[in-house]
Amino acid sequence: MFCTKCGAKNPEDAKFCYKCGNEIYKTIEKLSDNSSESPSVDFSSDNKKVGVSKNIEKEKIDNKTKSDVEEESDNPLATFWNGILDFDGKIGRRDFWAAVIIMAAINVVILALCLWLNFMPLLWLYDILFFIASLSATIRRLHDVDKSGAFVLLNFVPLVGQIILLVMLLQKGTVKSYINPRWDGVMAIATIVLVMGGFLVGGVAYSDYQHQQEIQDEVSYDSDYDY
Repeated sequence: MFCTKCGAKNPEDAKFCYKCGNEIYKTIEKLSDNSSESPSVDFSSDNKKVGVSKNIEKEKIDNKTKSDVEEESDNPLATFWNGILDFDGKIGRRDFWAAVIIMAAINVVILALCLWLNFMPLLWLYDILFFIASLSATIRRLHDVDKSGAFVLLNFVPLVGQIILLVMLLQKGTVKSYINPRWDGVMAIATIVLVMGGFLVGGVAYSDYQHQQEIQDEVSYDSDYDY
């Protein structure tokens, strides 16, 4: 009885190969004692098959991982908000700025809606969430350009610190950002909304300020001539 794994000859009643320990299920071939031939096993062919199989499996895993990464980076808003409590990761330059501009434009829309409804708590809630998300995204953007997240404290330095931080955030990093060009169009529309909304809200605020000043002037004038 010959071992099907290593080809060694074993006794007829052997259950395991004395050489490699492989379990022997049945006799493949019986040879006479005088025969010089012995069953051969093509190990090189088996190893090649195993190697090819492993390479195929590795390729499938790599392709799946790559596909998952591309799918995650295809939406800058998802990258921005999913990492709201992630202060250790990284975020690409285009993902960061696209998300910040779009969410700032939404902030202007919510502000206008709150002023119209005279209900400001909605704006306050959004601003709190937006602040936390922007803070974590800024730290991750700094990590992407190999900078410490502590540089976010430059925001507290008027003008000079903010300009330095802006330059850092505009630098190119290593993380791949979104690949869908439709987000360029969305970001362009958001920029227009942000600029127009900024002028509109600024005009409304200035008009309200003038109105309040007129009321104070009238009250002051009446108090001067109050007998």
